[in-house]
Amino acid sequence: MASKMFFIVTIALAIGCGHGFSDLQIGSLKCAVAAYDRIACPGNTKEQCNARRCCYDNRQSGAIWCFRQRDLRPGCYIDPAERVGCAGEGVTPTECREKGCCFHALTGHVWCYKLNESEDAWKCAVPIKRRVACAGSGVTAAECKAKGCCYNSSTYNTIWCFRPQV
Repeated sequence: MASKMFFIVTIALAIGCGHGFSDLQIGSLKCAVAAYDRIACPGNTKEQCNARRCCYDNRQSGAIWCFRQRDLRPGCYIDPAERVGCAGEGVTPTECREKGCCFHALTGHVWCYKLNESEDAWKCAVPIKRRVACAGSGVTAAECKAKGCCYNSSTYNTIWCFRPQV
């Protein structure tokens, strides 16, 4: 049933958007990125942006229009409070990644941080929309982890304590 629903939604998006995905990045869904997962890329026009191999989407007011997707490697899904700095302030996303680190701009937290290279890092790399609550709201990171669950508070109004992937 889930695969049928995915197929139907994919077809509906392709038809409904008309020009949508080809404007974002030719032949790719990697540019269908939520505003909070966008990292600014130099460029003011679609042409400048595409020349830098970046995504361009000006349909969302207040969002970054010329962008790259934030780093979604499994080891980059780290609760902001647990991030260990990898470079000084002012480092660009590209410089950060060249050091083998993760980059996610989040006010009040380290932006360029060390990758979690543990063997089970992938278990907590659960997309926000697929998270299943493991404890009620208000649980601390320590309480959550004591239950064998994952904790990530980087996005407001989402489930922070959730079941790991198996």
